[in-house]
Amino acid sequence: MVRHVYLHVPFCRRRCSYCDFSIAVRQRIPAREYVDAVLQELKLLGTTDPGRKPGETEAVGLDTLYLGGGTPSLLPPEAISALLTSLRDAFHVTSSRDDVEVTLEANPESIDAARLAAYRADQTRMVLDDPSNEEPI
Repeated sequence: MVRHVYLHVPFCRRRCSYCDFSIAVRQRIPAREYVDAVLQELKLLGTTDPGRKPGETEAVGLDTLYLGGGTPSLLPPEAISALLTSLRDAFHVTSSRDDVEVTLEANPESIDAARLAAYRADQTRMVLDDPSNEEPI
């Protein structure tokens, strides 16, 4: 049974020297296109959990959802909300928000008070990464 899901959000404003992840450096973040692509992938899963054993009927749900990257906080709050809602639906999360740990990686340069408030409605933990502290190589 799948209990933990990592969703890679590959967009960044620039590539940090320490980063080895698959990213796409963009000034305009194609949020709608990205969300639509993820939703299509989730539809391919149908109503089955890819980790479910044959004959198993009980939907157990998830323990964690982790949105990493890249810089997931470059997506607008409504895109994050759509992704989390669809992931919860696809993996049979029917309980309250507090029953699943939802983590969002964020860059302090890409968030403000309004975004923090909007993100807080959907996630339980935020990981801040500040590339401005990067030492030149």
